[in-house]
Amino acid sequence: MSDTSFNTLLFFTPAAKPAPSFGVLQVEACVSGTWYSNFPTSSFVTQGTFEQCFFSMAPFLLQGPAANLSEEIEVIVFAPGFNLDLHFASQMFGQMFLLSTYPSHFVPYVFLWPCGSLLDYYQSQKSAESDVVAQELFAFSNAMRRQGVKKIHLFAHSMGCRVVVSALSKSSIFEDLGTSSKTFDCVILSNPEVDLDTFKSSFDTVRDKCASLTVYSNSNDFALTNSECFNQTQVCLCQRRASLGRCVDPLYALDGTFHDLDIVNTTCVCSNVEEFAHSFFYISREMLEDIRELLVTKRRARDRTARLVQREASNVFDVCVAPGYVRGV
Repeated sequence: MSDTSFNTLLFFTPAAKPAPSFGVLQVEACVSGTWYSNFPTSSFVTQGTFEQCFFSMAPFLLQGPAANLSEEIEVIVFAPGFNLDLHFASQMFGQMFLLSTYPSHFVPYVFLWPCGSLLDYYQSQKSAESDVVAQELFAFSNAMRRQGVKKIHLFAHSMGCRVVVSALSKSSIFEDLGTSSKTFDCVILSNPEVDLDTFKSSFDTVRDKCASLTVYSNSNDFALTNSECFNQTQVCLCQRRASLGRCVDPLYALDGTFHDLDIVNTTCVCSNVEEFAHSFFYISREMLEDIRELLVTKRRARDRTARLVQREASNVFDVCVAPGYVRGV
C-alpha cells in the first residue's frame, strides 16, 4: 500500500520567452507506505496572468470565497538550485509541502530563475546575480502585495540562495521598484552555494530586508566542496573560497558581536540524507519539521528548543540528533 497526496503550487519563470510565464502545477507524491520510484509527479493545471493563476488556487486552499483569499494567506517562494527544470523543482518543493502538512493558508510558489545545465555552471552563477533576476523577484513580490498578501517568505536551496542574497543586496533596484523595507518575512537559505566572504560583506543590507534570516549548513556537503574548487579557479588556484553552506561556525560583525541570523548545523543529520549531503531538505524529517516550525510559528532557533541546541550563546544551533554511526548505548 502507498498513501499519495496532491499539492498544488504556483510557478513563475522570469526567463520564459517571449514574456515571463505564470502558471499552476499539481504535484502528486508518496507520503507513507510504499514509496514508488515514479513519484513525485507533476502536471500543468493552468497558465495565464499572475492574477488568474493566483486566484485559481482558491479551491485548493481555504474554504471561503476567493475574494477573501488574499487576506489570510502566506506565500512561500522557492528559489531552486543549479541545473533544475520546472517540473523537478516543483516536485521537490511539492514533496516538502506534502510531508510537512502545512496549514491550508500557506501557498507554495516556485521562482524558476535561469538555473542552467551541467555545462553552464559559471554562466548560471552570473544569471543568479544578474540585475534582471533581482528585478523580477522584487516585481513579483510587489505583485503579491498588490493582491493583499502581507506575508512573503523566501526559501532557497544551493545556487538559488545566490539569487536571494544577490537580489537582497541590490539596494538601488530595491528602491527603484518602490519595494518596502521589510519586504520578506522569513528568509531561509538551505545549503547555500554562496561565497562566505561575499555574504559577510553584504550581510547588513540583506538582513535589513527580512524579518528573520536562517541558514542551514552542513560541513560534509560534498557538492559545495566541489563548488569551492570550481570557484577558486576563477580567482586563484591556490586560494580556496569558503562556502556559506559549509560554514558551521559563528559569524561575527566588525564590532565583535554576533550577526543577527540563525545558523543551523545539519552535519549530524543522517536520516534520508543522500550521499552528497546537499539536497535533503524536502525528505529528511529533521529538516522538514524544523523548517515547518520556523515558517508556521515564526520562532527563532533559540526558541525551537525541542530540536535545536544553541552552541555557547552564539548564533549557531546544532540539530539535537545522534550521529548515524550510533546504534545503541
